[in-house]
Order: sequence, then structure tokens, then C-alpha cells
Amino acid sequence: IQLEEWRTYCDADPTLELRGEVTGRDPATSKTMQIASEGLAFWDGESFALFDLLDGNIAVSGDDDMVIAKALLIASALSARVQNDRGEFY
Repeated sequence: IQLEEWRTYCDADPTLELRGEVTGRDPATSKTMQIASEGLAFWDGESFALFDLLDGNIAVSGDDDMVIAKALLIASALSARVQNDRGEFY
């Protein structure tokens, strides 16, 4: 997936906001952390998650059913597949 394709998709999806950077608190350590990436998008839909374009792939934080459903919608629109950390495809 190319950055321009990802930007176009995010621009058309009102639940995705390309931010490029987010700041938050690590729940385990309570330390402030910052993530910066040109392809970083915040999803605020039925759930929330970060979707980040890295090396032609979109990585996502979280794996609840709503996040996976959103990932499947994105993948379908971009002619891609959804794969978990264990290498299994949905």
C-alpha cells in the first residue's frame, strides 16, 4: 500500500484521521509516550485504534472484534489482506 493510496482512503473515511503523530500515556508505566509516523491514522469508530502505514503494510493497535472488522473493511477497499501477529489470515 502506497502512502498516497492510504491518504486518499483516510480522506474518504470520516472515522479515520491522519495525524502523523499522537501523544498518550503508557498504561503500564504511566509515562508519556509519543508516536510519530507519516502514515499514522487515528480511528474513532465503534472502538478506537491507531492504524499506521509502515513499509507498505498497515499495522494496527488492538485486536478486538471491532478493530478487526475495521481492518477487514480497509483491506477490502485497498485490495489487501488482514494478518495477525502469528501470521494467520482473517
